[in-house]
Amino acid sequence: MTAVQSGTVATVQDGGTAPVPEVGRTILEGIRGKVFSDRYALKNERGEPIEHTPEEMWARVARGIAAVEATPEKQQYWEGRFYEVLSDFKFVPGGRILAGAGTGHKVTYYNCYVIPSPEDSRGGILD
Repeated sequence: MTAVQSGTVATVQDGGTAPVPEVGRTILEGIRGKVFSDRYALKNERGEPIEHTPEEMWARVARGIAAVEATPEKQQYWEGRFYEVLSDFKFVPGGRILAGAGTGHKVTYYNCYVIPSPEDSRGGILD
């Protein structure tokens, strides 16, 4: 892995951006880069990667997971905590979480199922 200077932002669930900390960016090469780009990097409507580094993905995932908190202050706090544990691969959640959190797409975070989540109602669950 090669670190280069940062300064980029990651597009997140609400259409905003999350800054990537100024600690450098990890460039994945070879098969690692291909797997990251194909499976986990956020893509635009043409299927082209928007994220090019794990740091950009971690920022998106951290913001997406923290978005459920009730206040902006709690969201910001938990976004930082989540980013901290994700950074440098200290914790690697399931692939569905890495691929889906913070994207705005309705997907399940369960690795065993790659289907849209049912509507949160009795009828939706039974369909």
